[in-house]
Amino acid sequence: MRGKKLLAAFLLGMGLCFVPAIGQAFVPGKLVTGKVDAWREYKVSLLDYLLLQAQVDYMMWNFDGYEFVRMDYDVDGSDGKFYKFPGNVSTAGKIVILIDDIRDYYSPRYLSLADLSILEAFEKQLNILYSYIKDFATDMDNDVVALVRSKEGIKLAYFYQGEYHLWEK
Repeated sequence: MRGKKLLAAFLLGMGLCFVPAIGQAFVPGKLVTGKVDAWREYKVSLLDYLLLQAQVDYMMWNFDGYEFVRMDYDVDGSDGKFYKFPGNVSTAGKIVILIDDIRDYYSPRYLSLADLSILEAFEKQLNILYSYIKDFATDMDNDVVALVRSKEGIKLAYFYQGEYHLWEK
């Protein structure tokens, strides 16, 4: 009986492999319906690919303690406007790193146990992340703008031109 169910599940799985990929595909900037061939038309820049690979490498090497990290190359400064950085911060032509604290590393309780301030913890985390992109972002002070947010989405600190700043309220 168990063997028949296993065989039926295997045959069903094999049958589904031959179903054409019809549905929806999200190509950045638009939702495409129909065949998923739209992905073939979308071209990714080498820098975007390297940043995505750096994110995956970071998660794979820190699987039990990674933060949610997003790395993007901001061509026109739109990320800076989206994250509402202070007025003097320009993200155009820079790599923008967003760190969302999903593990409460920036909570007062954890920081007091680790005997760190928010800026020290942020600097430590950003140096770890920079180690994954230092091959193509050779000057951290000029190539990287970073932001860290709490679990609730409250902006805690940012990095710009080699300096770490607490977020002003």
